[in-house]
Amino acid sequence: MTRKLNTRHTLISVFLILYSGVSLAAPYDDAVVAYENEDYSTAYGIWSRLSDQNDASSQFAIGVMFSTGIGQQKDTKKAFEWFSKAAESGHVAAMYNLGIAYWTGQGTAEDFAEGLHWWRKAAERGDRVSQYNVGIAYYNGNNVPQNLSEAARWIRASADQDYSLANAFLPQLEKKLRESTPAIAATDSGNSNNSSKANTTEPSEAVTPIVVSEKSSESTSNPSISDNSESSQIVTNAGFTAAIVKSANSPVYADKSKSTPVIEKLASGAPVKVLVRGDTWTKIQIATGFRVWVYGKYIRGEGQNAQVSGQGVRVRPLPSTAENSPPLGILDNKTAVTLLKTEGKWKFIQAPSSMGAWVLTKDLAIQENPTVAWMNRWDDSNNQ
Repeated sequence: MTRKLNTRHTLISVFLILYSGVSLAAPYDDAVVAYENEDYSTAYGIWSRLSDQNDASSQFAIGVMFSTGIGQQKDTKKAFEWFSKAAESGHVAAMYNLGIAYWTGQGTAEDFAEGLHWWRKAAERGDRVSQYNVGIAYYNGNNVPQNLSEAARWIRASADQDYSLANAFLPQLEKKLRESTPAIAATDSGNSNNSSKANTTEPSEAVTPIVVSEKSSESTSNPSISDNSESSQIVTNAGFTAAIVKSANSPVYADKSKSTPVIEKLASGAPVKVLVRGDTWTKIQIATGFRVWVYGKYIRGEGQNAQVSGQGVRVRPLPSTAENSPPLGILDNKTAVTLLKTEGKWKFIQAPSSMGAWVLTKDLAIQENPTVAWMNRWDDSNNQ
């Protein structure tokens, strides 16, 4: 999640104009354009001047730069300082980020109570992701007495705004609420000791609401600053590092050398998973899987119904076993693939997304953890 600056929080924008006493939209937009054109120095300069006038959106934007390491050296302490300024100036996404900073100890000392405080402030201002987080805190008893009624109140508020995670979790919560009426009375009495839960409701699955508002990632080479905390929500415990391709037609190589075959060219904004990360080269996966060659007798079936026939079948960047066509990986028997074409004794296939190949690290914007926007883009790519 280049996309123009998101203005979903209409009431917040009005509040900020009243707070500053003057509309700073024109210079702010100039900074956004500069940022999208990778002129970070100009963008930072404009936002710095606007920040001196207590423009919360500009303070937030600078926080994002330090948080992501795009346009400024990554510095979680400075990001925390700028998100604090923006939150104090009334910026809801910054409140949300500040909650995360305290909750996870990013740029400041870990403080669950303070984290929940800022989530609640954002939730009370209608931010549906913060509403979800507050609800989950009550559901799990995270630094508050476990309280299913209060959890349901906040989760419903989030679901009423059509937040997908709240919509997905609400049926489970309401079922638990119906089944646990006696326990609710005990929980509502104020007992926050999580070590004794004879009369409380344990979550049937881990629900971890760790969310950070960062830059969005769309289809251009340089993601834009966004006020939309939900679109940049980080998915915790994803189990992999995410990245976005920064350059148009970025080549993907068979190995860590430009002398090896190019097996794919990726569009700017494309989501990738990072397998191995180095200073110069990074091994990645793509949603659709790379297009590679397999010796023909090891592929059975046609089109999308094709599959591997044989154990430990090597895939190659070229229809050859020559030195310039090294094995990219191995496919197991009955692995589903898509047969694209046949050339002599070789077959050109779309391999599973688990297959990795190499790109230049400089062509990637690393996210560390995937955002919801990244996940949506990955799913969209996989469905094409």
